[in-house]
Amino acid sequence: MKLLKVRSIYHLFLYTLQINTINLFANSNFPRIFHYLYLAKKFSEACEHYTEAIFCKISAEKKAVLYCNRSFASLKLEENQLALFDACEAIKLDPTNVKGYYRKG
Repeated sequence: MKLLKVRSIYHLFLYTLQINTINLFANSNFPRIFHYLYLAKKFSEACEHYTEAIFCKISAEKKAVLYCNRSFASLKLEENQLALFDACEAIKLDPTNVKGYYRKG
C-alpha cells in the first residue's frame, strides 16, 4: 500500500516539475517528496530532481537547502566527493545553515 502512495506522489512531483520549475517552492508538497523518495530508497532519482531544482530561480537560502538535501542523498549513495561538494556549496550560499556544516563534517 505504501509503494502505491509513494509512486503517485512521485508522479505528482514529476508533473509539478514540468509545469512549475521556476517557482518550485510554491508547491507545499516539495519537502514531503524527498521524504517519500527516501522511504522508497530512490536516492539517485532524488539527486536528479534536486539537481534540476538547484538551477531554478530561487533565493540563496532555499538553494542552500537543496544542496544540503542533495548532499544527504549522495551520502546514501556513497558518493562522498559529491556530498562534500554540495555541503561546501550550501555553506557558501548560506553560512548560517547548520546542516551544511553537519554534512561537511
